[in-house]
Amino acid sequence: LGRATVFRESVNITLPQDVPVTLAGPGRPVTFGNLPQLVPTGRRVDSYFIHFAVPRNLRRTAEVLVAEGKIRFGRPIAGVIAASVSQTTELAGNPSTEYPGDRWTGLNANIDGDVTRGDHLEVSDDRKTLSFRLQVHGREGASQEDFTDQIRVLVAAD
Repeated sequence: LGRATVFRESVNITLPQDVPVTLAGPGRPVTFGNLPQLVPTGRRVDSYFIHFAVPRNLRRTAEVLVAEGKIRFGRPIAGVIAASVSQTTELAGNPSTEYPGDRWTGLNANIDGDVTRGDHLEVSDDRKTLSFRLQVHGREGASQEDFTDQIRVLVAAD
């Protein structure tokens, strides 16, 4: 098993525009490939970042790492961004944090067509808990996006 890093990025952001998200309510996303839902302009949120990566010494090896967990927030989740995460870094990121840039760091619903080896997300019915299963691998011939999973979680601010 691997270890995902979770940290609060920003507090009490007023969204200046509608923000496309992977998931804006309870349940599981249909796809990680696009951002079909919106968190509306003017919504005040706190931003949290989840990062899971293959260590450099395991890249281009047969190693597969999995991180599973649940994060319980004190307030409802307004939206989960699991694709094109870097597009919201200027809006919701922490200016003191060095992010990976424009690399594709979103989630994969399957790996080589196998959904049991893909990433999974679910927001609880009360919208306060995010459950996740993230899988990254260092397999030979893997592309850069296979090494890193990142998620941004927008939570209703006080």
